[in-house]
Amino acid sequence: AHMKAAAVVPDLITFNTMIYAARGGHLTDALRLFDDILDAGLEPNILSYNNLLHCCEKAARFDVASQIREKMAAAKVKPDSVTYLLLMKMHTARGECDEALMLGEEMKFNGVRLTLQVYSSL
Repeated sequence: AHMKAAAVVPDLITFNTMIYAARGGHLTDALRLFDDILDAGLEPNILSYNNLLHCCEKAARFDVASQIREKMAAAKVKPDSVTYLLLMKMHTARGECDEALMLGEEMKFNGVRLTLQVYSSL
């Protein structure tokens, strides 16, 4: 609101930073900021989506995370190791270990490098 009042137009880096800051329990704000990215005519990148998924993970909102993953696919933004890690963490938190393991297989199939963080989350 302050930036709009000062006629400051945020860029994608600014929006991504604000979404990341919202991960402490402000999912609604993060979703609004994501919509603001689109309204500004900018294209969300992998960091935009991952920051939003991080907010979903912190808020335990797997339903919203699923919608975000669909938006990523529609926008042809390919998941990276962070995307998979966040989704795996959400599945394991819900006791859905088989789904988390399937994501690991999908990750390998898509050529995304399995990191130590991903291995340790499984």
